[in-house]
Parts: sequence; structure tokens; C-alpha cells
Amino acid sequence: MYIRSLQSVHTSGACAPHFRRLCSTLQVPVLHTSGAGAPHFRCRCSTLQVPVIHISGACDPHLRCLCSTLQHPIDCEEMSLYKINYANGSSASVSIMGIPFGDFDRTGHWAIWCISKMFEAAQLQVLLNGFLDYKHIIDEDAALSIIKQQISLDSKLRSLSLKSPIKLKFDSEIKQLKKTSVVSVVKLKNENTDEILGENVIKLVRIGRKTRRSIPFPEWFHEKYSSFIGTPGHPGTEKEELPKIPQNAFEYITSPGYSDVDMNRHVNQSSYIQFCMDAATHASLNGYYDHYTKDMCLYPSLQWTITYVGESLANDELNIFTWQSENCPEQICFAMLVNGQKIIFHASTIFGKEADEPRFHHKL
Repeated sequence: MYIRSLQSVHTSGACAPHFRRLCSTLQVPVLHTSGAGAPHFRCRCSTLQVPVIHISGACDPHLRCLCSTLQHPIDCEEMSLYKINYANGSSASVSIMGIPFGDFDRTGHWAIWCISKMFEAAQLQVLLNGFLDYKHIIDEDAALSIIKQQISLDSKLRSLSLKSPIKLKFDSEIKQLKKTSVVSVVKLKNENTDEILGENVIKLVRIGRKTRRSIPFPEWFHEKYSSFIGTPGHPGTEKEELPKIPQNAFEYITSPGYSDVDMNRHVNQSSYIQFCMDAATHASLNGYYDHYTKDMCLYPSLQWTITYVGESLANDELNIFTWQSENCPEQICFAMLVNGQKIIFHASTIFGKEADEPRFHHKL
């Protein structure tokens, strides 16, 4: 709906010229100009779902603000954040309109945990629209759970800001199918140029909701996607033995809140990445790492290889251990224990060696 759908505006007194100019801009006829027009205007504001603004005099700055706003009507259909380009069982594509302000971290860069969350959002959108026949392989007894993922990012993502005229496209396709698991790859692209800016390789396992153990896909699913059985997977999703936590690892303790819990009633994967970044910054600012001495959000996250072993809930205590590879200072590892007992998360990461300059609001 356009704001131009307004049929008339009542104006009066000293404010009338401003209203008439506004009506002229919006191509709205002036039908009545008598009495104190403010109540009529408030009525129209209510109809248009525009906040009521108190009018006081011809040059009231709030009125000028409103006039400026109404000179740029918004088509609600154009505001949709997601657009499904296509979606079938084995491949899909979704476009996302820009980067929300809340996705920028304290240094003014697109936060790695928010990038991960956007990958998740894009994946969910295509799943709900036909990718992997998602609605037919989950029910009240079965669900899909991420057990491994590898996020690889181009350093060009660091240059993106709120002012960047970019539409992001996420193309998904099946990579490999096994008895209880499926590997898919999601490529993040600049829709205008089709340039690949990042990639997320995800290994999903079908699990029983009550047992939390893996269960096989239906027979019809294996028949339909038989061409992906036995195909090469991806090194980032292969099963491997988790490294032991070094005795000199840096420890950081935190506790997830209810805002970290997703619809599966456990802490969301993106929150784990955020907790790791908090632990890494605490370690770097305390002089634990070699080379890295600043806020870790200033260093580009180039790759995250993550293994999810278990889950945690709101108010659990999370013991996060981090350490650096002896032979490769850019490689920083994390291990997470719930309540000091069971490892539930491991990540091996690659950071850029050079810190970027922080960006403030006027540069976003």
C-alpha cells in the first residue's frame, strides 16, 4: 500500500501552506481548510499508521520532518527482507536485501556471528520452500540438526556497510547424501555481479526428537536423491577426532541467556560463535595470543570449521577454552564445555593477520 492512497487532508491556520504543499507533492486534493486542523491531521495519521506529531506553528520542525518522510512513500512489498528466487529438492536460491544495522559489531564491521545467522536464515527460507523436501522429512518425531559446518569468507565482506548498495544471494545445493546425514553447500554472492563472497558447508543429521540420536532418512528420500549417494563430500564436514585442550589454554566463562535460545529450545549456533569471539577478545587484550593484541572483531574472520557435539540451555555455565596453533598463529581454536563437564562445541578458525580500523556510525 502506498501512502498516496490517502484521499484527502484537512488543513487550517498558519500550518495550511505546509499541508497544501504536502498535498501537492502527494497528489492529494485539499478538501477542507477550516478551524484548527490538527485533530483532522491526527485522524489521518491514525488512518495511515503514522505516529501522531504535535503541531505548533508554521515552521514546526516536526512537521517539516513529517513532510519529508511523506514525500517518499514506501511500497510495503518492496520491504520484504527475503525473496525466493527458486527452490526445488536439490537446489535453491534466496536473495536478502542488504545488511541490517543490528548485524554490525562494536567495531562497525559485519559480525561473524551475524553472518552465520544470515546463512542460517537463508537456509531455513529455502528449506521451508521445498529444498531437501524438508517438510516431508521432519515431523513431531524427527528433526534435522547441524553437526558440522565450515564457513569460509572473502575479506571483501569487511568493506560492506549500511551504505553498500548490495543485494545478497544465497545459492544452496546438495553435496552428499548418506543414510542419516546430508551435506549441502550455500554460496553467498553479490547478486549484482554474481561474485562469490563466502561459502557455508553444512552437515545435517536427521535425529529423533526424544532420543536426540540419528535416524535414517525415509526410503523414498534415498531413492529420489540417489545421485548424491557416494559422491565426494567436503573436508570441512568429515568426521575427525577432536584435539585435546592444552593445559595452557586460556579459559573464559560465560552463561547463555534466554535470548540465546532458538526455537529448538537450545542455544543457537550463532551464539556459540559470539561467545568464542568474546573469549578471543578477552584473551587477546590480556596478552595471551601471539601477534593478536587488539579486539578480535577488528581482525577478519576468514574461516570457521565447527563441530557440534552436544547442546546447552539458558543459564548453563559454559567454560570456553581457546589456544593458538604453534605453527600457524592465524589458526585459533576453541573448545566449549557445559557446566565444566562435557565438550559440546569445537571450532578451528583462521583470522586475518592485519587489524582493520574501527568504523563509527558516520562511516557505516
